[in-house]
Amino acid sequence: MRSSPRNGSIDCTNGTKMGSVCKLLCPEDKVLTCAGPKEQTCLRRGNSMALKWNTSPKCRCVSKAELENAKQAASYNCSIDSIPKYAQLKSSGQLHCFGKRVKTLGQGTKCQMKSCPAGKLRITMQCRNGIWRRASKKPQFADIVNPDLCG
Repeated sequence: MRSSPRNGSIDCTNGTKMGSVCKLLCPEDKVLTCAGPKEQTCLRRGNSMALKWNTSPKCRCVSKAELENAKQAASYNCSIDSIPKYAQLKSSGQLHCFGKRVKTLGQGTKCQMKSCPAGKLRITMQCRNGIWRRASKKPQFADIVNPDLCG
């Protein structure tokens, strides 16, 4: 058993030895949701004696109620259509989204207005764990959910 992540534990078939397969186990009242692979395997690094993990699963344990309330939680995708102010911008063609997972509005996708009124700054929002947040590294903007896109 490797170190325990928040709200769950990691179970490995053979610790951190080569060939060991590890997966996250959730408590009975929680459900495992992952963006990508659910397991990782310990492999040899090239021809050396060093070991490495083949993947880095992005999983978390969420309550069954939370999963039911946020249908996109299992995939970490965000929604535009369920948020009226964004749905209106999308239907009028004023919203521009970009990123590797833009087709599904997946983790890391960013969106912004194509243009804002004079004197207003364009604000970029980013999909993080199924929630639109202001895309900024400044701590004062970290908790802003569903931000206005012209400010």
